[in-house]
Amino acid sequence: ASLLMAVSTRNSRLRLLVRHPQLTGVALWGISHLLLNGDNRSVALFGGMTLWALIEIVAISKRQGVWIKGDAPSWGAEGLTVVIAAITVGVVIYVHPWLSGVPVSW
Repeated sequence: ASLLMAVSTRNSRLRLLVRHPQLTGVALWGISHLLLNGDNRSVALFGGMTLWALIEIVAISKRQGVWIKGDAPSWGAEGLTVVIAAITVGVVIYVHPWLSGVPVSW
């Protein structure tokens, strides 16, 4: 999900496969949290965000019509995108207990 969020603002080869990377990242984030948390509050929050993202993917795709793909970036740019996503994941894991009150569990 973090890689897809990073891809949404950068040119990437993954962007050639996924039309809406940011919304897809939100959906994956929500699904992963639903698999780990089954209480009512989690289902309402993460289920709602996942449902919203999936509905938006369909609505935006229908509104925009045919998907025109761009050119593939260099491998250096691709590597930088992966590094940005890895740093983002590290920061999120570090601040997760302070943001949500729950440590990251594997």
